[in-house]
Amino acid sequence: MNFINKNKNQEDLEVLGKICFDTLTSTLDIKQQSNNFCGIYFDGRDRDINAIEDFSVVHSFKNFSEYNYPIFIFSPNSNNLLNNDPRYKNARIEHIKIPIQDSHDKYSQFMLEEIWKYLPKGFENLLFFHPDGFLIKNGWESFVLDNKLKYVGSAWCHNPGIEINDNGNWRNMGFPSIRCGNGGFSFRSRSACEEASKRYSKSIIREYGTNGTRVAEDLFYSHIINGIFEEGSVANIQQCMQFSLDPITLKEYNSKLSFGFHYPKKVNEFQNYRDYYLNIK
Repeated sequence: MNFINKNKNQEDLEVLGKICFDTLTSTLDIKQQSNNFCGIYFDGRDRDINAIEDFSVVHSFKNFSEYNYPIFIFSPNSNNLLNNDPRYKNARIEHIKIPIQDSHDKYSQFMLEEIWKYLPKGFENLLFFHPDGFLIKNGWESFVLDNKLKYVGSAWCHNPGIEINDNGNWRNMGFPSIRCGNGGFSFRSRSACEEASKRYSKSIIREYGTNGTRVAEDLFYSHIINGIFEEGSVANIQQCMQFSLDPITLKEYNSKLSFGFHYPKKVNEFQNYRDYYLNIK
């Protein structure tokens, strides 16, 4: 097995390697099956699903979940080699073949308009993974359910808002700016996401203050859900940091400050900002 991004900064790759090694050397227990949650592992590149990160995502989901939930791998290539590994014989891995998503815009468009046609019915509580983010400790299910969250991901350092194109003019949508959150490792309510998609996926929306004409999918879902559902449906910044850190340093990983992470890194240039919010009680 190899890493997907072998040309990544060597120091950052060493942090990822440490997390992957710890994950893959842990023993998987036999657990009762449940459909109360499911995992969605997304990689739009046309490649075999057989990298170190692929195995680590699945292993972490099986190890740090209370039950044996299904995990759906969204990938253009149907050659899913994880199913050949005896460790995952009963892991409930299902491959869902999708068109190649070779740009961030294509990925966001697919996530806004198409993903709900591909995902099997009957799954409401969704845990999304990308190759550079996964679970590192137990308890995430109770965290999202007890807090009645419909969306939570790693906190952003800035406080973005969104605006909509109305007959050629950009206007504020009236939804508050929030710091939640990165979609690379995130929890989402399917019904909330589908409602947001139904209402606004065909609209031209962008991040406020930018020159773009398409909004990133995580910015779309977090802000739309926050705007159309009751207060507290989308995580606040402290809840974001309890759920996932982006980036995560080796010290933070070793301390297990969050349930998961997105993007391991040797040095976090925003550490002062991180420490400030982590210490707010």
